[in-house]
Amino acid sequence: MSTDTNFAGNHYRLLRDLGRFRLIVGNPRASADFAVYTFNANGWLVGWYRGGTAYRCGLDGRALAVRCAEAQGRRFQRSYELSGTELETECCEAKRVLDNWRHSEDYRELPVRLLGKTPQQVGGHFKRIWQRVAILPPDQYAAAVVRLTQGCAYNRCRFCSFYKDVPYRVLSRDEFAVHLDEAESFFENELEERRGVFFADANAANADVDILLSALAILAQRAEAVPAWRKCWSGGAASFLDTFSKNERSAEHWRNLCAAGLKSLYLGVETGSESLRRYWKKPGSAGDIIALADNLKSAGISLGVIVLSGAEPEFVANGHREATVQLLNSLPLDSRDRIYISEYQPIREFSSDAAYVEYRSACRVYTDELKAGLRFAAYPQGPVVSLYDVWQFLYI
Repeated sequence: MSTDTNFAGNHYRLLRDLGRFRLIVGNPRASADFAVYTFNANGWLVGWYRGGTAYRCGLDGRALAVRCAEAQGRRFQRSYELSGTELETECCEAKRVLDNWRHSEDYRELPVRLLGKTPQQVGGHFKRIWQRVAILPPDQYAAAVVRLTQGCAYNRCRFCSFYKDVPYRVLSRDEFAVHLDEAESFFENELEERRGVFFADANAANADVDILLSALAILAQRAEAVPAWRKCWSGGAASFLDTFSKNERSAEHWRNLCAAGLKSLYLGVETGSESLRRYWKKPGSAGDIIALADNLKSAGISLGVIVLSGAEPEFVANGHREATVQLLNSLPLDSRDRIYISEYQPIREFSSDAAYVEYRSACRVYTDELKAGLRFAAYPQGPVVSLYDVWQFLYI
C-alpha cells in the first residue's frame, strides 16, 4: 500500500508493506535532499538513506553507515559505526522530517507513532534482556532470537572474538520462561512479523537434550496461547551447533528434537584442513563433521554449513581451499540446506579504502574458487550457496 502527500513544499510518499513503513521524501531524480526513512511495525527507526549514504539501526541501539569503497575500478561496501553524537544528529533530522509531515492525513492514519522511541531508548531496553546478539546466519536475520544459553561452551577458537568476555551458562527453565515474557513485551507488534525462532548464543544446541526438549515444549505452549508466537513458531526453531562436542548423540536423539520443533542447525565447519583446524584451535575432524551431518540429515534437520574464505597466508599455507571443497562435496546436502561462505575479517584496521578494497577483492577471488569446486546441483535441486557477510551484521 502506498500514499502520496505534498506538504510544506516537499513531496512525501509512504509505502506500507510486510510490517514496514517507508517514507520517501523528495524526488530522487530532481532533489539533492532526497531521503528515505524505514520504520518497523512498532514505528522504530531501522534504516534510512540520506546524503548519498545508507544507514541501518539495530535493536541494540547501534547504527552503521554503509558507503561504497572504491579502488582501481573495484568497489565494496564498507560500514562504519556511528558515534552516539552522530546517531543523535541523524535522529534529530528524522524527527524534523516527521514534524513537517505530521499534520498530513497519511500520518494521522498510521497505526503506530513513527519514532515514538529513539534508537537509544529501544537499545537500552534490548540490552537489559539480551545484552547483545553477536551474529546470526543470514536466513535467520528476521527471526525472533530467544536466549537459551549465554556465550560459547568452547570459546577458544583463535579466529573468533564474539564471546571472549561472555561466561558460558545455560538458562534454567524458569529463567527461559521469564526471558520469553520479556522478549514478547519488547517486540510488541514486531513479534508476529518475525520469521522463526533462533536459540542464542553461539552453540545453544549443544545444551543437554532434556534442556532443549523443555525449551521447545515451552515455545510450543506459547504458540498455542499467543497468536504472535504461533505465527513466529510456525517454522520451528533453529540454532548454531559446534561440530565436535555432540557426536555421541544418536540419530534418534536428533529425531526427537526435530519432532519437538528443532528444524534447522547451523554448523561452524570453517575448514576441511586438519592443520588449519589445529592452527585455529578448532577441535574435531572432517570425519566428525561428516558423521554429524549424516546423523542430522537422517533425523530430518536441515543444515546451514558455514566455511571461511580469506586472503590471510594461513589459508593458502594449510591447503584450506582443496580440503574444504573436498569436505563440502562429501556432505549429504540437498535443496533444504545452505552453504555459507564467510569471508574472514582480520582484527587489524585497514589504513585506507584502497587497502580495504584490495583485501576484500582477494577474499572474493578465493570465495569464487571455493564455489567453483563444489559439485552439487544448482538450487533448487541442490543447496543454496551464498556469501555470509559478517562485516555489516546488525540485528534489526
